[in-house]
Amino acid sequence: MTVDPFTMLILTMGIAFITACFLAVECRALKDASLGWWSAGFASIALGCSLSPLRESYSVLIGLWFANGLLIAAHLCFLHGAGAFVGRRIDPLWWSVFLPWTAMLAVPDTQIRMDALAAFNAAAVAILALKTAMLFFSLHGNKSERVAHSLGVVFLIHGFWYVGKIGLVFTAGAYTDLTRFQGFAIGVSLLEGVMVAVLLGLLMAASVRRRQEQEIKRLAERDSLTGILNRRAFEKQAHAAITEAAAQQRASTLMLLDFDHFKAINDNHGHGFGDRMLTKFTGLTESLLPPNAIFGRLGGDEFAMLIPGIQEEEARHLGTTLCIRFAELTGTSGEIPGGASVSIGAVTFCGDSDLTGLLAAADARLYEAKRRGRGQIRMGTMGAVSPLHGDDWEQPMLRAAAG
Repeated sequence: MTVDPFTMLILTMGIAFITACFLAVECRALKDASLGWWSAGFASIALGCSLSPLRESYSVLIGLWFANGLLIAAHLCFLHGAGAFVGRRIDPLWWSVFLPWTAMLAVPDTQIRMDALAAFNAAAVAILALKTAMLFFSLHGNKSERVAHSLGVVFLIHGFWYVGKIGLVFTAGAYTDLTRFQGFAIGVSLLEGVMVAVLLGLLMAASVRRRQEQEIKRLAERDSLTGILNRRAFEKQAHAAITEAAAQQRASTLMLLDFDHFKAINDNHGHGFGDRMLTKFTGLTESLLPPNAIFGRLGGDEFAMLIPGIQEEEARHLGTTLCIRFAELTGTSGEIPGGASVSIGAVTFCGDSDLTGLLAAADARLYEAKRRGRGQIRMGTMGAVSPLHGDDWEQPMLRAAAG
């Protein structure tokens, strides 16, 4: 059965209208600006399709020029939606594409104007589609954005099809009659429009949904104050890293970090000071850590980090640097009370180890650091089955005595 162009046009209009409504509902539910732009784009396509039949019986101006102008407007909306999705501002000057489009009305109503309108429309849509594809491809390397990459592929193919349409405008028989939807290029374009509308609608909603799910997962794993891993997420990632390090027989270091006299700071300066101290410390620590480090807040003023592939002396240097830099920060920043310091207990291990035992070993070194004057790092090492040993290790004092 042959599907005539008007049937394809009505089908495209229906799909675009349903997609616009669907994305509008999703936009309201998910509070995502990109869905609003994309909904507006499909609404423009639906309106343009509804006006297109007027070109044959009533008004070429509305049915051809205005309807095809809405197709350009739709792709501008898609571009803005992609910009909102990837976090980039789209220059409003893109809308100036309608200046030459409007100027074409001054061209005499001949076949030349028909060809010029078709060529300009194809060029504008091609440029906008390819620009939109590039925005989605800018997320390359982010595995959580695979659906967005698929959107980029669809826009890329869509854009190249419209590049080809520019040449078809001047190919004999491709566009027989624009006002009556006659010609090979028109039929293929309508079919392509139906497929693209379906794909884009599904992928747009799926990409935002997936991002929302990823954000919920990220928030569930993050400490609300500092933005680093919370205890549960840290333990999960640390377990995996310890297993991997054991399989590779690679030395790694676990550190526990705890502020000195943190309760007194909160009592004397207020919890706002304490919170700022935690966030400043987090930023400083992240600036010193290697990319593969796992850093989390276990609770209160206690932090932990696991650094795969780092030897004891390297860990000692890192911890000492952190203690010194934080002490300097408290002396120069008015946001943190002077004299604040951090104590660190660390254990370097190699071979089979378990996180619970490593945390206990690091905790012993931490409270030795507090007993010996605070504001310093104390190190220890553990082999595959060896007990803890290190620099002048002694049985740690109780937490209440250590302070």
